[in-house]
Amino acid sequence: MKKDYIVIFALALILRIILGLLIFYYFGEEGFITKDAAGHYLPLAKNFAEGNGFTLDGVNPYAYKAPGYPIFLAFFYKFFGVFWPAIIVQIILSSFLAVLIFKISATIGLGKKISWLAGILTATGPHLIYYGNVYVTESLFAFLLLFGIFFFIKFLKEISLKYALLSGFFLGIDTLVKVSTQFLPLAFLPFFIFLIYRSSETARKKLIIYCLFFLFIFALVLTPLAIRNYIRFGTFSLNSQSAYLLYRYEGTSVVSVRDNISYGEAEQIARRELRSGAGLENIPENKLEDLKYAPIIYKKTVDLMKSNIGAVIKVELVNIFSFWTHNNYAYLLSIYKIVSPPFLANPPSYLLARGEWLKAFSETVKVIFNPYYLIAFLSRIFWILIALLSIFGFIYSLLNRNLDYHKRVLILLLAFTIFYYNLTVAPLGFGMEARLRYHVEPFMFLLSSFGFVTLYNLIRNWYISRRSNMIS
Repeated sequence: MKKDYIVIFALALILRIILGLLIFYYFGEEGFITKDAAGHYLPLAKNFAEGNGFTLDGVNPYAYKAPGYPIFLAFFYKFFGVFWPAIIVQIILSSFLAVLIFKISATIGLGKKISWLAGILTATGPHLIYYGNVYVTESLFAFLLLFGIFFFIKFLKEISLKYALLSGFFLGIDTLVKVSTQFLPLAFLPFFIFLIYRSSETARKKLIIYCLFFLFIFALVLTPLAIRNYIRFGTFSLNSQSAYLLYRYEGTSVVSVRDNISYGEAEQIARRELRSGAGLENIPENKLEDLKYAPIIYKKTVDLMKSNIGAVIKVELVNIFSFWTHNNYAYLLSIYKIVSPPFLANPPSYLLARGEWLKAFSETVKVIFNPYYLIAFLSRIFWILIALLSIFGFIYSLLNRNLDYHKRVLILLLAFTIFYYNLTVAPLGFGMEARLRYHVEPFMFLLSSFGFVTLYNLIRNWYISRRSNMIS
């Protein structure tokens, strides 16, 4: 088994190093710097390393993004005076994702075929390779999440306090990198309850105590940030990003569908509507990221959604589809001038959300043979297959009572984790893009690998049985 881990890690590492060297050769360190990094992560990290606290300007407290990743970058800046060594560590962490998903598969007991297939897909996945090579949260966030889930699976299998504490700790640290994990323990509650229900009377008390320890450690890790925000901003909220993204993306998406206009046109209208009557008319856009405005813009956006339920449903259907099938392969190639995208005022996904099926189809046909959209189309087909195989694997494990009990529960846990993170990006509306599912792509690859191998075995057994009947 150790040899398997070494091979899969080496494959992942080599691919990531090659891309990292190519980026550095053609673009220098600038090639690793994203818009988010330039505007938030790097200045936050520099200020933290220089003793200015968690501030963007060196003076005012900051609460838009979580502090975990800037602190991670600050460590390298403090000791090396530059940020690029963090990229080397990110490449290593990203490579370990293939090993972790292989190990998770083996721990569940899914067999070598499924483990290898999931491991190879994780090692070679373009998103998983690329976003480990730029200054974004994804590789660190995914690494901590997979470790947290791995220890949680070990806890469910062995009922061990050690694994309960480790899982709570890693998931807590993960939340400090991206707060979308903050409600994940709630998604785990059905598994806690089911485990307690299935246990003997003597084991139930121990299980309840262990579950409480898991939740306690998870909450304990988040407590300093919550207290800091309460002191500075008067709220225990971990950051303001969730409310701002709801305002910026969901609000715009709903107005786009409601008024049957382009996303760009809807953006200006939505911002005027959501600012009016709330005392925000003269507040600069970037200031709305401040945590003190979060309750106001959250309420205004929710009120807009309540009055346009039909539009919200359409937006969220597109959001779910995008979560499972969107990819940035063509977009990433365009960043480095390898392919050029044609301009589309109304992308097909927006037209679909507005119910303009024929126009969406005609727009797709117009650009399908452009290299940019051909890559986007073919890769979308790939992700649709991944989604369908994942859903098949989920349904099979849910309905097949002949499957090993522990295996079923743990497969469902992975599916619940994916569905949970699908819900966390719902506030992005049409703004959902593939980078935001980076952390669950390994789980998608594992679930789809399980679905693929299971489907293959079912078809193969049916064919053998049918052939045997014909011969006899």
